[in-house]
Amino acid sequence: MKSFVAGIRLVVLTIAIVVAAYTAVLLAVAGAIAPQAAQGSLLKNAEGIIVGSSLLAQKFTRPEYFWSRPSAVDYNASATGGSNKSPTSGDLTDRAAKTVAAYGATREKPLPAELAAASGGGMDPHITEAGALYQA
Repeated sequence: MKSFVAGIRLVVLTIAIVVAAYTAVLLAVAGAIAPQAAQGSLLKNAEGIIVGSSLLAQKFTRPEYFWSRPSAVDYNASATGGSNKSPTSGDLTDRAAKTVAAYGATREKPLPAELAAASGGGMDPHITEAGALYQA
């Protein structure tokens, strides 16, 4: 019985160290080294209200903004993830064709791939220089 109780104590202690102490140390180090990133790279408006994150794409359709990559989850941060559709999927092909048409791409001015295809996580805000220049 003593061995059993000692084993349980060891398990509880190990969990406490791994879950609580390790997490606290990582958060403290991240907060000291990169406080903006440790807090989620949040973006605030002039009043200080959180309006988004620089790590999550948002749906921009007005011409003065660069458009992000297409999103498999319609830019819903609480439902992130890829579409899991295969390259032969009719739905995926149709969505890409609509995106290409929305940009007005032609053979002379083809659309960069990242502007027609969603990222693996579905919320990637980053586009390449070619994607930005295409929109400019």
